[in-house]
Amino acid sequence: MVQSSQKKTCQTFLKKDESYTNSTEESLERLKEYYYDLLNQNITTSYTTTQYLEELRRPICVKLDEIPTAEEFIKVIKEAKNHKTGTDHISIEILKYATSKDLKPMIFQLFLRMWETLQIPDSFLQHIMCF
Repeated sequence: MVQSSQKKTCQTFLKKDESYTNSTEESLERLKEYYYDLLNQNITTSYTTTQYLEELRRPICVKLDEIPTAEEFIKVIKEAKNHKTGTDHISIEILKYATSKDLKPMIFQLFLRMWETLQIPDSFLQHIMCF
């Protein structure tokens, strides 16, 4: 049986006093100290960074925060491209060219209810697969 004459070695680290660690315990202590200092720093931000972050918190376009009007709803429908469908597979042409005077106001009322409650009816989320 051959015995090897290998020395146990440990990773050395530079200590704050510019000397190197000599043992595993010293190395672990230095790592502990290093990560403690690293993770517990007082972070300061410059005035411009703080100002920039405050600007991001402000509404970008107040007009978008207002409840849409019926005129805006009709305008969007008129300007929408043909042959496009949403996730509900309802073609925009149905709304664009509907002759019923009740359809657009009813859809608009449904849209307003979703806008105000921030909820979409479950039936809008169901997909019907036709084979």
